[in-house]
Amino acid sequence: MTEEEFDQNKKIAHYSNSLNAWFNTQLELDKSFLILSTAAIGFIVSLFKYFKMQSECDLIFGIFSIFSFLLCIILTLITFNKNTSILENLFENNSKGLEKDEKSLQILGLITSISFILGIFFSLVYVWFSI
Repeated sequence: MTEEEFDQNKKIAHYSNSLNAWFNTQLELDKSFLILSTAAIGFIVSLFKYFKMQSECDLIFGIFSIFSFLLCIILTLITFNKNTSILENLFENNSKGLEKDEKSLQILGLITSISFILGIFFSLVYVWFSI
């Protein structure tokens, strides 16, 4: 093996490992959103059960937090589905629409993150007012 072939193989291995690390990081982030949002909904529902509503404001923020976390869960599941279709297309060497799919994944990721952050915010406000 020549030095040029070795450098080429090294670049390919580096790219492959980088892509794998990026994909695993994104997958773990999505799984974390899914798990934490589900737990947060359970937490908010249990607070509904154990604390009296002080005002309508409590109920509104509680419902907003549940809605935000539910939206996060739905968007995460859509992201998993989209990732699956992208990977299937890559395995079939079909790169048509790949840029469009990547852009939609970026938008989905941004909206998922925003809905999760809003869920946390509304939950904190709900807990602040209800306790």
